Amino acid sequence: MSARRVAAGVAVLAAVVAGAAATWDATSAGAPAAPATPTSVVLGSYQCIRSEVAKVDAFMAEVQAPLMDALVREGLWLRWSWLTHRYGDEWNRVIVYEAPDLETHIRASAELTRRLAEAHPGPNPFVQYCDAHKDNLYTRTLP
Repeated sequence: MSARRVAAGVAVLAAVVAGAAATWDATSAGAPAAPATPTSVVLGSYQCIRSEVAKVDAFMAEVQAPLMDALVREGLWLRWSWLTHRYGDEWNRVIVYEAPDLETHIRASAELTRRLAEAHPGPNPFVQYCDAHKDNLYTRTLP
């Protein structure tokens, strides 16, 4: 992924943050305890070539996951998950990120991009084998 493409994505996310207003209202007395502060959840969905998903999964396990784990230890992300497709539509790989807020997620994402470039200077399998990518931004308001 080019630096210009990453910068454009970060700019879009920053614009979303600037225009967003989070509201919080716990209305169900019998509901499980909600987070004290709503957290930001980002789903990065990918359409990867089925015959090449093993390469994407290996890259995730061997290169990207350790870097993402470090960002969790550093407090930028609260947690992350890698979802592999079992049944459904064409979006066959998903990364789920949870951060204290969207601004922190944007910082973590930029830092991950920097560290990935250092750890794996060659072609990124996500770019090589995943034809489409989309991000969905959510606010987690209940457990």
